Amino acid sequence: MKRFVLYAEGAGELGSTPGHPLAPGRVLPAELEGPAHVLVRRCCRELLDVAEHALRFEAPLRHAAREVRGGDLRNSKVLRRVLHWADPSMRPDVAIVLVDQDGEEDRRSRLATWIGDPLPTTPVVLGVAVEEFEAWLITDHAAVNLVLELREDPWVKTESMRPGHAKERLGRLVQASRRGASAPELRLELAKQLDLQRARAASRSFDRFITDLKQAVARH
Repeated sequence: MKRFVLYAEGAGELGSTPGHPLAPGRVLPAELEGPAHVLVRRCCRELLDVAEHALRFEAPLRHAAREVRGGDLRNSKVLRRVLHWADPSMRPDVAIVLVDQDGEEDRRSRLATWIGDPLPTTPVVLGVAVEEFEAWLITDHAAVNLVLELREDPWVKTESMRPGHAKERLGRLVQASRRGASAPELRLELAKQLDLQRARAASRSFDRFITDLKQAVARH
């Protein structure tokens, strides 16, 4: 069994938040998994040959008795603290940190320097979406039209969009959707339906994330 924890900036990546936060190390129920969890599961299953039943997500460590979100991941002390498991039995096999680039070209190198190698036994996968996570969700134009029941013309590569544009575009597409589903439901469905190989070809940051994920999984 490969044990994963995922840190990301917000609900758009992480999905629903339980009424009572799960204690660190508790298994994350499937209904609480968000689009980022789904993408990781699919990458492991479809590209890395990790069986679905051989992977589980666990609740990550908290900071100041609360979940780590947003700006916490851009704080060097907080980031290093939540990547250090004092109890060996709670250490996951892979820790994933997923953030948006948001126009800061040095964000990857800066965060990588902060992370360093806090625990050699716990590989850390640093995913920096260019320019934001929503850009990954809309890389596959065909999947967007299928999931949202639209007939949108193809758009330019998402990595060439200005910061914030992919998020805005996805918001407009969701509003125009004929599905009648909520935004969180549609985001989750996009993560389930997008073509991973097409997304890799369209997004260098997504391709790098998968490459780094493969290396981390191979260590365990």
